[in-house]
Amino acid sequence: MKNILFIVVLTLVSAIAYCQNGVVDGKFRTTCTYNKAYLKSDNTGIMSFEDLKISYKKETKEYIIKAFIDRGTIYTFNLKYDRTVKEGTDIAYFYKGVRSNFMDEPVVVFTRTKLSAYTKNTGFKSLDDIEDFDKQAISFIFPKTYLVFSIAPIKNAQEAHKLKEESEHGTINDPDGYTNIRASNSSKSEIVGRILEGEVFTYWKTNDNWYKVETPKGVKGYVHKSRIKPIDNK
Repeated sequence: MKNILFIVVLTLVSAIAYCQNGVVDGKFRTTCTYNKAYLKSDNTGIMSFEDLKISYKKETKEYIIKAFIDRGTIYTFNLKYDRTVKEGTDIAYFYKGVRSNFMDEPVVVFTRTKLSAYTKNTGFKSLDDIEDFDKQAISFIFPKTYLVFSIAPIKNAQEAHKLKEESEHGTINDPDGYTNIRASNSSKSEIVGRILEGEVFTYWKTNDNWYKVETPKGVKGYVHKSRIKPIDNK
C-alpha cells in the first residue's frame, strides 16, 4: 500500500475546540476547531500547536484547513476531493488544492480518514495514540518545493462538565526528586518546566492519566497522575 501511495503522489506531483454548522459569507459551512494538534516534518521533527480549523463549504464542495503554527506561521489550504486509492483493506483519500495564503502554492493531501470526518471532532486522544504519522495523520505534499509534512489533530474533550473543575494542591511523588511538566498530555511532548520535591503546586484532574498543573511561578502544563501526591495525603 505504501508503494502505491507514493506512486500516486509522484503522479500527482508530475501532472492538505469545537465543531459547528453555520453560515459564513452567505454560504453554509461545517467547521471544527481543534485546541491541540501536532505537526511533523523532517526539518522540525514533531511540534505541537494550539489552533487548527478544518471546514467544509457545501456549495463549492471545498475543504479549508487553517493551521496556526507557533511564531506566527499560518498555513491556509483550499482543497477539493480528487480520488480514492484502495488496496485490500487499506484506503487512502487524496485531495488537491492550493495554499491560498502563499501565492496559491499547489498542494496534494492524502489521509486514511476522510477530511469530512475531521469536521466532526475526529482526532487522536493524545500523541501516544499516533504510532506512524505517515500512515495515520493528514499528509501535505508541495510539488514545487518537495516539502512534505503531516498534521495530526487531537480530539477535543467532549464535555467540560465531565472534568472536575475544582483545583487541588499537591506535591510530587517521584524518586528522582523532581518531575517534568509536559506541554501536553503525553510523555513524548515538550518539557516546559520541572516541579521539585517539596514544592506545592496546583492541579486539576482530567479524564485521562495526565493532570493539568500550575506552579507558584505560573508554569502550566501536564504531569502524569502517578507523580502527584495530594497535600491531604502527606
